[in-house]
Amino acid sequence: MNNSIKKELDEFKKFHKNEYNVIFHILCGFLFMSFLFLIFGEYKNVALFSYLTLLLLTLGVDYLQLILIIGMFLFIMINAILDINLNNLVLFLFFYFLPDLSHYFTKEKTVMNINNITLFSVFVNVFYLLPFSLLSC
Repeated sequence: MNNSIKKELDEFKKFHKNEYNVIFHILCGFLFMSFLFLIFGEYKNVALFSYLTLLLLTLGVDYLQLILIIGMFLFIMINAILDINLNNLVLFLFFYFLPDLSHYFTKEKTVMNINNITLFSVFVNVFYLLPFSLLSC
């Protein structure tokens, strides 16, 4: 696993110990990633393949099973949701920010806050929330 990603995973795990919070993150993660890929329209599968390649390159082959599970579920979801005529960007943003609500209800602090937000932390939060949540489960 890439050292920067490993550091981010360790930080993520500190703030995601409540099982209900983590399960909610997983559900929202699958939904917001599905809507993110649907934004790419006819290139949704290329975007998904690129995402899975990113995960493989940064997480490594030790996590191949996890990456394949994520890929399988996302492929099924983006092709099932495809027929629904909704605003994918709005739904992506809704399900991306919704896990913050579970932090409020479970009284767990959030990883990102106004004091530590960077472009890299936003990137990691979007693209690694799902695998990090599954690894924390």
